[in-house]
Amino acid sequence: MNAKEQILGIDIGGVIIDVWKHGNDKLFFSDNFLETPEVTGAFEAIRSLRKSFDSIQFISHCSDENRARFIGWLKVHNFYKETGSKLENMTFCLSRSDKAPICKDLRITHFIDDRLEVLHSLTTVQNKYLFQPRKDDLEEFKEYILMVQSVGSWEELLKLLAE
Repeated sequence: MNAKEQILGIDIGGVIIDVWKHGNDKLFFSDNFLETPEVTGAFEAIRSLRKSFDSIQFISHCSDENRARFIGWLKVHNFYKETGSKLENMTFCLSRSDKAPICKDLRITHFIDDRLEVLHSLTTVQNKYLFQPRKDDLEEFKEYILMVQSVGSWEELLKLLAE
């Protein structure tokens, strides 16, 4: 890989799939998980970001059972077709702490996650974006807030990445 390559890493739950739409993730982790909406603007933004990055990788923490749920949701919602993404660019890990070595191995230069807990551990990632931060996560990991850029929407993130 060329040292100048820009590689974007994106979390799935809470960044692409709006698991927090109703204030909690109960809908996504129910039998009606396919009814969970996408985060507003996610698909369009990811499609647009393909022009700015050499590669886009998706890295998400989930159990083996929920991996099938994520993949099923992405397929039913036409994620791959709408964004130009591929299943082989999806990496699932069993713990949030596993994201750091995965990012290092994939040479991720930018990462978007909805958890400050994850972003603070990504020591090899230069550009970290905290997407729609949750109050409980902010309170617990507040000492790391200066290490990231907080964004409230995909629209805001696109503007920030265009600068």
